[in-house]
Amino acid sequence: MTFKSPPLGPTILWILMLLCPVLQAAEVDRLQTLLDDASDILEPQRSELQNQLQSIPDLQRATSEATQETARLRDLAAQAGRESRRMESALAVDSNEALQRWQQSLDTDAPIEALELRLQQLQVDAEKARQSLQQVTSERATLLQKPGTRTLGALQLDIATLEQRVADARRNTRADLPSRIQLAVWQAQSESRRAELERLSTELDTAGARRALLDLRQRSLRRQIDDAEKQTTLLQDLLARRHAEAMAGIQKQIAQEAETLKDGPEALTDFAKMNIDLATELGTRVKQTAAVRRQFADVVGLQERLRRALEDTESRLALGDLSEAVGAVLIRERRELPNTDRLQAEILSVQKSATEARLRQFDLNDAYNGLASSQETLQKALTEAPVGIQATEKTTESLMTTRRDLLRRLEDTVENQLDQLDALQTALTEATSTGLSLQSLLSQQLFWIPSHRPAGIAWFGDLLPGLARDLSPALWARAAQNLIDSAAARPTTSSLWLTIAAIIVMLASRAKRQSLAILGARSELLDYQFLPTLKAWLWSVVGAAPWPFLIWAIANSLRHSAEPGKFTHSLGVAGQDVAVGAYALAFLGELLHKGGMAEVIFRWSARRIKALRSVLPIGWFLLLPLQLLATLSFARGDVTSMDTAGRLWVMLAVTTLMVSIIWLLAPGRISANASPHSSRARTQVLARFLAVALTISVVMLALRGYVFSANLLLDSLAESLIWLLLVSQSHALLGRWLLIGERRLAQREVNRLREAQHEQHDQSGEAVPELSPDAVDIRHINTQTQRLLRAVSVSLLIFGLLWVWSDVLPALQKLDEIQLWRFSDVGEDGSKLLGFVTLKGLLLGIATLTLTSIAARNLPGLLEIGLLSRMNIDAASRYAISSLSRYAIVISGVILGLSWLGMRWSQLQWMAAALTVGLGFGLQEIFANFVSGIILLFERPFRVGDVITIGEFSGTVTRIRTRATTLLDFDNKEIVVPNKAFITDRLTNWTLSDTTTRVIVKVGVAYGSPVERVHQVLKQAADECPWVLAQPPARSWFMALGASALDFELRVFVATLDQRFLTMDFLNARITQLMAEATIEIAFPQVDVHLRAASLPVPPATSDRITSAT
Repeated sequence: MTFKSPPLGPTILWILMLLCPVLQAAEVDRLQTLLDDASDILEPQRSELQNQLQSIPDLQRATSEATQETARLRDLAAQAGRESRRMESALAVDSNEALQRWQQSLDTDAPIEALELRLQQLQVDAEKARQSLQQVTSERATLLQKPGTRTLGALQLDIATLEQRVADARRNTRADLPSRIQLAVWQAQSESRRAELERLSTELDTAGARRALLDLRQRSLRRQIDDAEKQTTLLQDLLARRHAEAMAGIQKQIAQEAETLKDGPEALTDFAKMNIDLATELGTRVKQTAAVRRQFADVVGLQERLRRALEDTESRLALGDLSEAVGAVLIRERRELPNTDRLQAEILSVQKSATEARLRQFDLNDAYNGLASSQETLQKALTEAPVGIQATEKTTESLMTTRRDLLRRLEDTVENQLDQLDALQTALTEATSTGLSLQSLLSQQLFWIPSHRPAGIAWFGDLLPGLARDLSPALWARAAQNLIDSAAARPTTSSLWLTIAAIIVMLASRAKRQSLAILGARSELLDYQFLPTLKAWLWSVVGAAPWPFLIWAIANSLRHSAEPGKFTHSLGVAGQDVAVGAYALAFLGELLHKGGMAEVIFRWSARRIKALRSVLPIGWFLLLPLQLLATLSFARGDVTSMDTAGRLWVMLAVTTLMVSIIWLLAPGRISANASPHSSRARTQVLARFLAVALTISVVMLALRGYVFSANLLLDSLAESLIWLLLVSQSHALLGRWLLIGERRLAQREVNRLREAQHEQHDQSGEAVPELSPDAVDIRHINTQTQRLLRAVSVSLLIFGLLWVWSDVLPALQKLDEIQLWRFSDVGEDGSKLLGFVTLKGLLLGIATLTLTSIAARNLPGLLEIGLLSRMNIDAASRYAISSLSRYAIVISGVILGLSWLGMRWSQLQWMAAALTVGLGFGLQEIFANFVSGIILLFERPFRVGDVITIGEFSGTVTRIRTRATTLLDFDNKEIVVPNKAFITDRLTNWTLSDTTTRVIVKVGVAYGSPVERVHQVLKQAADECPWVLAQPPARSWFMALGASALDFELRVFVATLDQRFLTMDFLNARITQLMAEATIEIAFPQVDVHLRAASLPVPPATSDRITSAT
């Protein structure tokens, strides 16, 4: 294949284009100088002109790069013919003949070390060929795509527009500096577009030649890799034979030495035995190294296959062909994926072997360094031996030589083994990474690609033959015969399975009796002890095992009695999957039988039990067989079977499952009848609607050809129901445990009240009514416990569903390709960045904001219940931590949720500006109260439960919110005080660091009362008061000589604030009583009025009135 060389005219044009950048650079420098000297150009025009000048070098670089790429493409096309002929002639040589010539040229008598080096070189050459193949494959995939983002027509239109602008600018007589700069920019843009047009044209013209060349390179590189692998295999076999021959010679020599010394000194005999052990270890390590080499070759082949599959999958998806043919290929790739867990386990095993080999290297090094000491030991043993043994000195030298040779060989072998293990670990790591990437890609894309043709007339025509193939009696009879043959071929294993099955059947028959015996016991045993409930539940677990275990055992035998891909093996795989659903149905049946856990312990209603019993036969005799047939079709991997019978089984299974669920969700079945306008009724209607919509969706997916997706949804739905059953059992058992705890507390309280009433009866002789504990139900558990129980159950349900739907969740990454709206952001360098909000981002943003709202209401309380209440933290600190955690959840959740929706700080700056203005006017008080609330939580001048006085208000702190704090005063009134008042006003905290307070009782006695006696009376009253503390001691003081009394004060201390009024009441009453007994008069204000005879004359009017009155 040849390519015509370009004519002379375009060549001259290219030369001129190469010279243009030099001329343009000089022009740009002149324009820059003129712009710097121009004083009449002001901002922002100067900045705009500066940016235009700076863009010209970038355009020149783009022009140069496009020109160079054009030249490279043309040179490649020109050389394609010669290189193609050379590779075609090389590929025409028969691979087997080339391998025979290489094998004949191989020196089989070369030293083992030389053969090892040649093997390493082969591995290096093969790895280089693989890297080259990967690069060529990537180039070919790029070549198959569109050559550019802009079409040739669009480029030609841009060039014409720019040339018109340049022509108009040159005709313009005004030659000012801005016009000259604009003209230079347009010229640079025109040249860049022209170079890009030339590059794209060259790409299109040379695409065929380059594609053919890349195809030949792919074939040639794959041929090189195959030849290298075959040569590696032959060389490894040769090395294995040479090592075996060398080991045979070494072992023969060592055996002769040991035979010679069998009657010699013990030290020499032990030395010879150690040589034998070293020789055995050497042989073992040589075999291990050969096995590692073979495993490395297999892993490299696996890695290459995975890499090709990943590249092919990416190429198919890049072409945009999402037909059922692509879906079928992707399903096959998914089925052939290796088990990444097994690969990771092999990596750990290789790491363990490498660690052991490195440790062995240290031991061998120490042994080699200790040869001199060993030789001295042998010489000493030889000297002390009898006279007849002196002739074995030559044998001693032979032993030392053999030991030295063995240690050297072992060191080399261990080092070689370490190199192979390191290479194997690297290959396993790369294979695992490639496998995970391929698995992730398939999981993301396969759900959205049809795996089969849409159901039409042709499908209905193929349905009956497909059903006949799947239900063929010959296949099922062959599977049964394989099961019988497998049992006969492995009698020990079969006997073991039969023994286990017999034990399970015996335990199951006993389980029902034990469960009924426990549940039928006296109610006190079940109501106040959790262990009987747990025992009954465990017996129900055992009682449900026989049939599911039988299904699993038969399926396991079928799976191991045939090769993968055979009908018998696929039937075993499907049976093991069905065994899980069978156990769920059996366990539910154990719960629902008369007098079982559902009736006695969980207190399910009779309607619920009856409804669930009604659907059990449907599950056993309809749903499980349909699931078995559907799973069997997909396990076989037969495209025709999946297309016809498999599609039908999936549709029937999902319809049966969802119809049963819809029937159960009807009012009055598994839930009590509710008002049509209640939340429960609306929830039931929504659940039934979702079930109907899901059924229709899955059936429509199957009919449209998305059979794989429909089957995946069916499996996830079935596993979700099983997990829901497990979570409901966990919820019921945990709730039962909490309920029994509440009952025991209630019983304890009843016993305490009984004892108190009996004491009252002993004192008064009146009859005491008999008390009995109230019937406590799960509804009467305290609110916090209910919340904790509900949170645990919901958490288990969510995490379980995430695990169950893990095969479907990666497919949601496809939603990230659906763009909804655009948003802008500012990069670190100040540049403007554009992004898109996708459907995935919208859903995640809504979910984040919803979860933030739920978490802000529940998580702080759960934190206080589950963690803080069990730590040595006071209630006020727990409240502060809970409040701060609520703020943190809201702030972080809102920021994260808005970020998913495309909100960025650059877009919220106007909101910040408006908020700042609002703070300066109407919102300053609200903001001040919020900040004050944060300060109160950190500084903690008071805590929840403290008694404080702020201004004219006193009371107990009950809540500290973001804006205000609530006080409960002594009149049981709630007072809401803005938080700002606690920062600006004077605050009195009666219980901040110490609850001890002082009580002052003022007493006034009449003049003439004995002062010492008054002190004694006050002291006696304080001593008799039960709430007065001994330390600090009570004191009385004679304070003043009042107008009407002698003023005394009694000062005492009480432990808590609620004892102040009790103390004052007691002291006032007792002081009054003691004063009366001591005949001490308590003074009160008195005024004496003295009337004296007046010497002044009486006025006549006054005299007359007095006379008349008289």
